[in-house]
Amino acid sequence: MGSASNAKSAAPSTTTATKASDAAPDWRATAANLMESFIQSGYVIGINKPGIANLEKKIMGEMEAFIRDNPKQSAEELDKAAKRVTMRHLSMARTDGQREAKIKARLQELQQDRWG
Repeated sequence: MGSASNAKSAAPSTTTATKASDAAPDWRATAANLMESFIQSGYVIGINKPGIANLEKKIMGEMEAFIRDNPKQSAEELDKAAKRVTMRHLSMARTDGQREAKIKARLQELQQDRWG
């Protein structure tokens, strides 16, 4: 009878663990939603479809490496890491876009000076 009560007590803990993992945020969805919202808001300037795909590939690759290096991280920790990695890559993409815009503006300025 003692083993039956142990089995009954073990069953609710697995269902609560399943419910907790279902409620835990998915890092892929977090990264995708964060990236989409920042791109839609205009945070990243001058990024096109191939650039977005490249950015997603970099983020997913870095997160997969993070998960391989830290396999026992909780879903919340993975979510925090996804936000951190996504924001870092978005910031780099924004800086690259600003740099390219300044280079293009300077090139136009030089062409006007040279050709009138």
